[in-house]
Amino acid sequence: MKRIILTLTVALIIPALVCGQDLNEVIKKYSDASGLAKLSGYNSLVVEGNVNQMGMSMDMRLMEKKPGKLKMVTTFSGMDIVQVINGNTGYTINPMMGSTEPVELPADQLAQAESSSMLSNNIEKLLKEGSLELTGKSNFGDESAYEVKALTDAGTVFFYISDKTHQLIGSKTTVSQMGQQFDVETRMKEIKDFEGVMLPSVSETYVNGALSATITFNSIKFNVPIPDSEFEKK
Repeated sequence: MKRIILTLTVALIIPALVCGQDLNEVIKKYSDASGLAKLSGYNSLVVEGNVNQMGMSMDMRLMEKKPGKLKMVTTFSGMDIVQVINGNTGYTINPMMGSTEPVELPADQLAQAESSSMLSNNIEKLLKEGSLELTGKSNFGDESAYEVKALTDAGTVFFYISDKTHQLIGSKTTVSQMGQQFDVETRMKEIKDFEGVMLPSVSETYVNGALSATITFNSIKFNVPIPDSEFEKK
């Protein structure tokens, strides 16, 4: 009986060790291929780009500064739509919804935005926290990829890392807003070298299978001086 228990224990432990080793290797290759170690030396960034949503084309400017400061401004027909995160608080201003006053971000939206920092290796951070699981391989679009399940503050997210280039090529998650659930898929394309960091220059977001928005990054500049006043409520 003891031998059976010991055999069962070994049979359970060995696959766990193998899976753990495979997961570490997948994340290391992703981090190395993307040059994400460089992010530790960058304290800020400024992104200039364009957002195309529901047929509307909007200029976008994103500013991020450590620790925990983020501001995105999209401009349409002379109106600025602003979203700001400053530490544990955040707000949005959306004149297209008929308001020019700041509105506090709900906790779920705040958590989703906080997890999208471009100044940190978010996937490696989740690995260190023990929040990742390598669930196997699958096809994402027309590429073969490792599927990595992540338990985040914003919910469960599946990341897809190409088994050829080792770049992050997409993600899938389910988002709850206003009492409804939406399947959200992000496809990352046209990966380019931005000051030694390999990042997608095009990101497509699909909601319940339909294309919702396309974001194009025209430029990404690191260590740009940004005053803290940019992230204060105005």
